[in-house]
Amino acid sequence: MEERQIVFKNSKNQKLVGILHVPGKNKKYPAIIICHGMPRDKVGQDRIHVRTARALCRENFAVLRFDFSGHGDSEGEFENVTHKQALDDLNSALNYIEGKKFVKKDKIGVIGHSFGGEIALLKAIEDRRIKTLVLHAPRPLNWKGWRVKKKILANKKKGYLEEGSLRLSIKYLKDRLKYLAIRDAINITIPIFIIYGTHDWGYKDAVKFIKKLKSKSKKILLIKNADHDFSRY
Repeated sequence: MEERQIVFKNSKNQKLVGILHVPGKNKKYPAIIICHGMPRDKVGQDRIHVRTARALCRENFAVLRFDFSGHGDSEGEFENVTHKQALDDLNSALNYIEGKKFVKKDKIGVIGHSFGGEIALLKAIEDRRIKTLVLHAPRPLNWKGWRVKKKILANKKKGYLEEGSLRLSIKYLKDRLKYLAIRDAINITIPIFIIYGTHDWGYKDAVKFIKKLKSKSKKILLIKNADHDFSRY
């Protein structure tokens, strides 16, 4: 197996940094792209993305885990993070992995955690290159537009919203109104696997969401007592 750091660019010409895992040489492999949560990076809580990538590589998958712009080692500022830009970053990652000679272009999947899961889901709606999805605690599967608008109005003067340790820009919130996964992803037909911990507040919404999906190959796994970051797993 080989691991190496790679750099590619998004449409803004920002450098996005990733780690490419390749099982071997002189063969073609199915590929997986790993999308991290916010404000995490390509390593993930408890190195979950590293461990996942290496495990998949041992099973003969080529894997790319990368930092969204404004995160980790990639260029850009966190205050400029939006769904639109993250979708553009993932598109660039797909272009990069699709261009590799060792990748089976008809067998590309995406794994996403939290914000990265939402972005993966939204991208799969519009991009047929994605053939399968594995979503770890994707956000949000229960938001409605009026809730976002209420947050914008309440925080418009100071220009940002604080949610725990996160400081989300008003620009981010306004952009989110355009992308509501629970509304737009119902018609997805590719295989989809959702994983949620029962100590994560969104798991009940995920159960309702997957029942509505039109995909004939769908499954949800609830991990008892696991939290949002799957700590200790």
